[in-house]
Amino acid sequence: MKNHKVTALLIVLLISGTIISFPSFKSDSKTQDSQICYGPSVTTDNLHNSPCAGVHTTDYGCYANSLFKKYTLTVSAPAGWHFTGQPYVNLVSQDQDAKDGFTWNNFPGAHDRFFITQQNPNSIVATCWAGSHPMEINLACEATQN
Repeated sequence: MKNHKVTALLIVLLISGTIISFPSFKSDSKTQDSQICYGPSVTTDNLHNSPCAGVHTTDYGCYANSLFKKYTLTVSAPAGWHFTGQPYVNLVSQDQDAKDGFTWNNFPGAHDRFFITQQNPNSIVATCWAGSHPMEINLACEATQN
């Protein structure tokens, strides 16, 4: 009987020592949750192959001999979140004409037709001049939880 008690004690000590000697897998670093926030969408006008001669108003303009219309895009972060990424124009509609028009507009490279007009940690307002085929677009930006 003594051997069983000694064996049991050794097994308990061995198991305890093994568990204690394992490194901790709990991370002490904090991880931040992030998400992409999307603003309300707008559908752009069909300006494909529209002449731009003589069309200059506060809402329409000509760039490189093509007609564009001015749109205001907005996005807000939910309560408890703040923007940490770069805002961008997002294509909502997925039909081929919209994809072609979106590619043709080249918003990331069109600094004269897409720019941020107001920005704080919780909301962004941008001006966007869009032409070509009609498409549904919105403003998007990555946000991180506070």
